[in-house]
Amino acid sequence: MLIVFYKFCYLALIFSLVPFWPSGALTITGQPLLLWSFINLIQNKNNFFSWLIIFLFPFFSSLILGNLFLVSTGFIAYLIYSLKKSNINWNIISAFFLITMLSVIIEHRVFELFFIDKVSLQRTYSQSNTI
Repeated sequence: MLIVFYKFCYLALIFSLVPFWPSGALTITGQPLLLWSFINLIQNKNNFFSWLIIFLFPFFSSLILGNLFLVSTGFIAYLIYSLKKSNINWNIISAFFLITMLSVIIEHRVFELFFIDKVSLQRTYSQSNTI
């Protein structure tokens, strides 16, 4: 029990060293809360608040500024964890899918800009009358 407490102290120390950015809303400061909800789902504590946090988190954070790293790293870490335990918890997979799809839907303009719209660069050259 004491070892688990020290692991959470190290995790809290890591998140306390991350600089606070007020304009980013919950992008950085809400990550421990999101991590807590994922840990609850891993431990099969499927309470309503964990799913509510996972559902509401993309509305108050930015996918590009921080959640992309958290979701991709968390998904890879969970895959390694599930391979070691040799079982797959479909609640975790669906939670990662939910947060990814909600973030993509919420920030659809960024994805439209990069993947759908054709960006055309036009340069206008002005000729000067030089004698």
